[in-house]
Amino acid sequence: MATPATSGTNSPTPNPSVGNGTIADQYARAMSRVRLRAEGQLTLPEEVRSAAQLEVGDLLDVELTDEGILLRPQRVIDSSQAWFWTPSWQEGEAEAEADRKAGHVETFRSGEHFLDTMGERAKGQRARS
Repeated sequence: MATPATSGTNSPTPNPSVGNGTIADQYARAMSRVRLRAEGQLTLPEEVRSAAQLEVGDLLDVELTDEGILLRPQRVIDSSQAWFWTPSWQEGEAEAEADRKAGHVETFRSGEHFLDTMGERAKGQRARS
């Protein structure tokens, strides 16, 4: 992939022709050079941190690959919320979102109206069984 020229500031230029859904698509792939400092520290350029939505204290996996060093941001999920990210729950979320987009939704006036409606539907299903 060709990299558009930058203006000497290492700031990425938005590139609408790039677009496969990754964070890097938000910007042209501008190359930056960083210096390794004492104790192995380096500073990621602001435009990289911003595009990757990185904040102070975020965890990064570091992997040595054939192409070089790969930094992969990791998000820590509270263990009490881990169920939400299971494949089976995410399948259900995708199905619910598809139903919502298709207009397969119903609005209720109140929680009581919702419960009454569900109760009536359950009675109807029991009567057919």
